Amino acid sequence: MKTFSISILFTILLLPYCLLAQTPLIYLDGEIEDWETATQQYVDTSNDGQGIDFLDCKISNDADFLFIQLQLKQEIKITERSGTFLYLDGDNDATTGFSISGLGAELVIDLGGRKAYTYLNDNNIPNSYRLSAIQFRNLPTVSSTIHEIAIARHLQFNNKSVFTGSKIAVFFQDLKVDNGDKLPNSEEIFTYTINEETAFEATAIPLERENDSHLRLVTYNILQNGITNNGRAPRIARLLRATNPDLITFNECWQVSSTQATNFLNKELPLNSGDTWHCTKKDDGNITASRYPILQTWLVASGRRITAALIDLPNALYSKDLLLVNAHFKCCGGDSEDEKRQREADAFASFILDAKTEGGRIDLPEGTPFILSGDLNLVGDAQQLRTVLTGNIVNTGTYGAAASLDWDDSDLQDVISIQTDHRMAYTWRNDDSSFPPGRLDFTICSNSVMQVEKAYTLQTEVMTDERLEHYNLQKYDTRSASDHFPKITDFSILNETTTSVQQITPTVPTNLVSDLQLSPNPFDSTMQVKFTLKQATQNATITVYDIQGKASVQQRLDLLPSGEQALNIDTNYLQKGVYWIVLNISGRQWSVKGVRL
Repeated sequence: MKTFSISILFTILLLPYCLLAQTPLIYLDGEIEDWETATQQYVDTSNDGQGIDFLDCKISNDADFLFIQLQLKQEIKITERSGTFLYLDGDNDATTGFSISGLGAELVIDLGGRKAYTYLNDNNIPNSYRLSAIQFRNLPTVSSTIHEIAIARHLQFNNKSVFTGSKIAVFFQDLKVDNGDKLPNSEEIFTYTINEETAFEATAIPLERENDSHLRLVTYNILQNGITNNGRAPRIARLLRATNPDLITFNECWQVSSTQATNFLNKELPLNSGDTWHCTKKDDGNITASRYPILQTWLVASGRRITAALIDLPNALYSKDLLLVNAHFKCCGGDSEDEKRQREADAFASFILDAKTEGGRIDLPEGTPFILSGDLNLVGDAQQLRTVLTGNIVNTGTYGAAASLDWDDSDLQDVISIQTDHRMAYTWRNDDSSFPPGRLDFTICSNSVMQVEKAYTLQTEVMTDERLEHYNLQKYDTRSASDHFPKITDFSILNETTTSVQQITPTVPTNLVSDLQLSPNPFDSTMQVKFTLKQATQNATITVYDIQGKASVQQRLDLLPSGEQALNIDTNYLQKGVYWIVLNISGRQWSVKGVRL
């Protein structure tokens, strides 16, 4: 997403005001647009070592995490047998810590071996830890040329802090081969000055859908039959009640029948007027649940955990039905698992290409929306993700020729879902594992005929007590229910139920602001936010968010006069979609939502 300009027009009283520079806000989601404002960067010399070639490193921070983006020439999986080491000098003092390349590292991370070592003792003997001990997070989970890394800033081991200075020094080295590349180069030091200014936090995403006509899907790996486990089932029930889905793709239902799933949902998430949930299970682990009747089902590939169901959507809202593919690809790392996942990705692509063409196992009316949803376990070669998005089939002898998957012959949309209360997009976390949190659960859709209206991942552990109470959730519901988090996506079917503009009730009631509105309706190259202030005010911020809760830009206003205000926003660089404009004055918030057509 591109950054766009904001200007303020005061229509009654013209007073001086100051637009301060935006605070960089990094989202750990595997995308790079938010890094464009990072101020400290090191560009490495190309082709200056054997093995992998480091190209670029950027660094940022917020109050809790240090963020590092590393770019390489080659596509690698950095946390699996990569040989890449990261050295962090937490006090920028070469005389303390592990001595290497002119710095003294208090923290050494063997990224490929998934180990962290601290050098905090006087004798400089290292202590070894899992990556979870330093709150290490990185995305993407698949191989890539660009990797985002987050490490907790306030680390302490035996009452000794890792980061103690205002500056830190950073060094990468490839130890997989002799004469491996280094970043920075020998005899250079790359330092980063910690930004101690209070970084603004993204507004927590409300769990409710924005329009009753939007179709809500939850995909959830419930970990070893979770809905029949007496200890975990109540937590899963609370999560489902809080998110209130229309469709659910459950994974790891090994000993759960479709009847048991139906009974569980009818009890914990009852429908109106005595209606019943509809559940189907055609493989050994996936159950697809729907508020609406299921017209037909398919086992997409024999011996694979991929099931498809044609959902009979209500005619009063939608003129088309929906094809929902529930998949749980092969776990975990290693070349043989990569090959099995590739065959599963090929099987999905082949099935969709069959559905789009006359004849074969399945024929769909042109323009029928379809979704791939589930725990895809994409932890290795990125080719599997490319296949399910683009139709680039690898095993063509078995699954047929490659072709584009969406109805307009474009790629499908990979819906990346930020957590509601955390600027990270991982969907799986197990602190007892050597693997860091990863984005394993996916929602992929035919966005030529349907539109994502809202998307988020739910981790209750990072929610405030007030939000937990509001949604009748408990702090450790997600962690105790499963090692995966529920992933929620709301859709509209294009040309049928899309809402152009909607005003949202302020999160904190007040009469300070009135007549909040967005025009024109709908907007295109520009939009204007208007509101009336009852009195002059300070400490106002304007923030623009996309549907995943990602902030595109934030501007702070030192002074707003009383009276009518008009905010002009240049939207030429916005992609088609839904955006939130959030006005925050002294902790009180008002929001307005618009759809760019």
